[in-house]
Amino acid sequence: MFSLLLLSLLSISICAPITPLTENSLVPGLDLPKESDKERFERIDQNEDDDISFDEFLHMDYVYEQAKKEEFNLLDTDKDGKISKEEYDARLNQQQSRREEVKNSYFSGIFEEFDEDGDKSLSEEELRNVFHKRFLLEPRDNFGTIIEGFDVDQSGGLDVNEYSKLDKIPL
Repeated sequence: MFSLLLLSLLSISICAPITPLTENSLVPGLDLPKESDKERFERIDQNEDDDISFDEFLHMDYVYEQAKKEEFNLLDTDKDGKISKEEYDARLNQQQSRREEVKNSYFSGIFEEFDEDGDKSLSEEELRNVFHKRFLLEPRDNFGTIIEGFDVDQSGGLDVNEYSKLDKIPL
């Protein structure tokens, strides 16, 4: 009986039509030109020699190519068709600033929510609340000893810099 059921399930899955993934189905709302296999080959074969080189092959994924064009245009701030070292560095600095902004916002939110006495430091009890409410963890008996290891200035609590080092530990 089991083998009959398994055989029928296999035949259903084997006979079921396979819907190919297309770039349009991967990125909903993206309006891409419809192209046949022949048109796609012609788009990729830019030098029209009926062979696809590796450089041409890199243009096969239209969605990726369009995304890279957008990224290039963001970096090319003077719109001269090239990305200068200054433009490149400016974008990296902008991304780094954004990462710092997000990180600072994250830590500020934790301290606003859990620093009950407003001393800009999280005591062991406040940290227990962070772990319990934010991470759904119940700290063990040795939690105080662990916190002391991160309390570099031995103030009895963790400031933002000390807490950020604790926060980097994978749970």
